[in-house]
Amino acid sequence: MITPRPYQQDVVDGAVRLWRAGRRRIAAVLGTGGGKTVIFSMVAKMAHDAGLPVMVLAHRKELIDQAIGKLRDVNPEARVGRLQGTVKQYRADIVVGSVQTASTPTSLALLKTRRWGLVIIDEVHHGVADTYMRVARELRCFDDDGPLLLGVTATPVRGDGIGLGE
Repeated sequence: MITPRPYQQDVVDGAVRLWRAGRRRIAAVLGTGGGKTVIFSMVAKMAHDAGLPVMVLAHRKELIDQAIGKLRDVNPEARVGRLQGTVKQYRADIVVGSVQTASTPTSLALLKTRRWGLVIIDEVHHGVADTYMRVARELRCFDDDGPLLLGVTATPVRGDGIGLGE
């Protein structure tokens, strides 16, 4: 079991407060090495404990592998699956997927067979890219009764100047 550092617990508590106040999509910004994966793993555990399926999206294999490992460390009771390439373990309690795979028509059709409770985007500064936006729309992240969304990043400012307000 992982014990969060006080500032990590503060981020988790802040996310919960914002969701309870009616916010649906939030971003957590923490410097490199601050433990963003621990933070979103703790939030995913809370969702899992509440019976909600969780989808985690990332854009690189290293991030997917890291997330799967940390999610299993934080919540050994959860079934953690992978959605990457030809591996489509989309029925797991917590699914960690590459946005490249998740955004394909075949994967989206599979993912839409579930009602997700929480969607997490690692490196959310990439979140306004077409692939991420397609997945977020199809999983109903912009609907009032859709899943909660948590984005994490160390770099909230994009090089191309596009804002994350979307």
